Amino acid sequence: MAPARAVEFTVHSLRQERRRPYVVTGVYAQKLRATQEAVPLRLLKLLTSARAEWEAKRRGQKGNPETNKNLDAICAYYEQEGTGFRDRWLWRRGDVSADKPRVPG
Repeated sequence: MAPARAVEFTVHSLRQERRRPYVVTGVYAQKLRATQEAVPLRLLKLLTSARAEWEAKRRGQKGNPETNKNLDAICAYYEQEGTGFRDRWLWRRGDVSADKPRVPG
């Protein structure tokens, strides 16, 4: 019974409150910098290295089936993201050169 009374009291208190609840948001000032590097290639390298680290953890894991299942899901996620990223940003049909990033359009 106690939890129901606490909810009742909270609802009753909120109805009597004159101030409205509010949310404070803000934007941090950032300095934007231009770069000459191929950003899609950099992001792909980060995805690839993260996948390699998780696969190494998966190979080193023994025993617990639940942990193995989770590690398999993480590795599959990175594989899927890397493939999707490559298809969307780097490769044209028949062009497998990662040196030629394309602009989607």
